[in-house]
Amino acid sequence: MFTYRMYSQLPPGPTMNRILFGLLAFSLVLCACGGPSKTVPPPPPPGNATLSLTLRAIPPSPSANLSILSFRATVTGISLGNAINVGLVSGASHIYVAEFTRLQSDSALLSAAVSIPAGTYDRIAVTFSDVSLTYCTQPYCSSGSSGTLAQVPGSAATATATSDAFPLTVTSGENLGLALNVNIPNVITEQGQTISAVNLAAANVLTASVLQSPSNTTDLSSGQLAHIDDLYGIVSNVSSASQSFTLATAFRGTVSLTANSSTTYDPTCNTQSFSCVTSGAVAAVDAILNEDGTLTIATTLQFRSRLPQKTRLRAWSTRRHTLPTRCLTSWLRMPASIHRKAFLVAQSSREIL
Repeated sequence: MFTYRMYSQLPPGPTMNRILFGLLAFSLVLCACGGPSKTVPPPPPPGNATLSLTLRAIPPSPSANLSILSFRATVTGISLGNAINVGLVSGASHIYVAEFTRLQSDSALLSAAVSIPAGTYDRIAVTFSDVSLTYCTQPYCSSGSSGTLAQVPGSAATATATSDAFPLTVTSGENLGLALNVNIPNVITEQGQTISAVNLAAANVLTASVLQSPSNTTDLSSGQLAHIDDLYGIVSNVSSASQSFTLATAFRGTVSLTANSSTTYDPTCNTQSFSCVTSGAVAAVDAILNEDGTLTIATTLQFRSRLPQKTRLRAWSTRRHTLPTRCLTSWLRMPASIHRKAFLVAQSSREIL
C-alpha cells in the first residue's frame, strides 16, 4: 500500500504527463502491430504437370528441286525454360537419332508424360550432335559415278524456340503436348542443286506449337494428340491382362504400347487376338499419342523379320518420298557399290532392326 499511496499522491505536473504519454504510446504501438509478431509460412510449392513432345520436319519447297537422301542428327538433350531438363523417351539418352526426311510426313515421339513444375516458361531448346546430310547433286542421279552423291556434315548445335507456343503457362495437373518443328529450309545453305552447309543453330530453325484437341479436319478422337508412325523394335514385357507391351527400338528408346478392341493383328497370326503378341518378336506399329502420354496402337500390329540391306534401302527411299521420281528411278539403277555408300549413312538412322 505504501507504493500505491506514493504514486497516487504524485501531484499533477510534467512527470505525471510523461508517464501517461508513455503508456498511451505503448498501447498504440501494440494496436498497430496486432500484438506479438507471428511467423508467416511460405506459400506451398507449385504442383506438377506432364509434358509430351513430338518432333516433325518442315521440308524444302518443291520449287527448290533438291534431292535429299538422308538428313539425320542425334538428339542429346532438351531443356524447358532456363533450367528444366526434359527427359527423352526411356532408354534413348544420347542415342536418339532423328531422321528428318522421315519426319516430313510422320511425327516422332521425343518425350512422354515427363513431370515438370507448373509455371510459365519462355523457351524450349533441343541439343543435336552427329549432324549429317546426304543428297544428290543433280536432279537426275547419274548411275555411272558416285560423284552424284554428296555428304555435308554439321556441327553440334542447340536449336531454340521462343515464340508461337511461348510464353507457355503450365498449370498444376495439366497434361500438355508440344509439337517441335524443324524448318529444313532454314537449316541448309543451298545454291541450285548444291547444299554447302547445315546449321541447326541458325535463326528460326525450331518452332513449337501446342498439340490441341482434335478438330473435324483430323481422324483423331477426343483425348488423342498425334500420330506416331513407324515404330520398329523388339517386343517385351507382354501383359495379357492390360493388353500392353514394351517395344525396344534401335534409336528411339523403349516405348509402352496398349492394344484395344480396334487393334488388328498381322495376317500371319491365326488367332487375331492379343495372344499374337509374344516377347522377342520384331514388330512394326503405327501408334497414337494420348493426352496422358500413353501410346495406343492405331490400327494393325505387324510382325517382321530382318530384311536384306538392299531391300531395306529401297523401301525406305520409296516410302519416304525423299527423292523425285526421276531421281529415285536412277537411284534404283545404280551399281551396288553406290548403294552401299549411301546405305552406310541411311542405316545409322534407320529404326528398323
